[in-house]
Amino acid sequence: MADAFQITEVLTNKTVRSLVAQTFPQQTIRNWEFGFSGSPLLDVGNFLRYERFDRPIREPHFSKAFVSHGGRLPENWREIARLIDLAALVESLTHDDLPEEVVEEILELITATLEHRDPG
Repeated sequence: MADAFQITEVLTNKTVRSLVAQTFPQQTIRNWEFGFSGSPLLDVGNFLRYERFDRPIREPHFSKAFVSHGGRLPENWREIARLIDLAALVESLTHDDLPEEVVEEILELITATLEHRDPG
């Protein structure tokens, strides 16, 4: 159903409401400013960013719930999610006036991902 509704240009709120009402009369609009079309593994990588393989907190609970509610995870999903999360980590370093301890934390997360280990 989501594939049938694609916005390819910026629309006014009135136009969006009209399009949605015509296309999905029984549906609601989600938070458009955070709309994203991409791999759900981006959110997974962010959610599990601090998860440690040696002391898991969210796993395997997260993946079991994700799959039982219709999500699909490839065999190496954790590695893929961590690699996708690298983009967010690197982007975080572009922010002005980051405290030094935040920069160090982000750099450790990046290094741990590239070295296939838990962050220190």
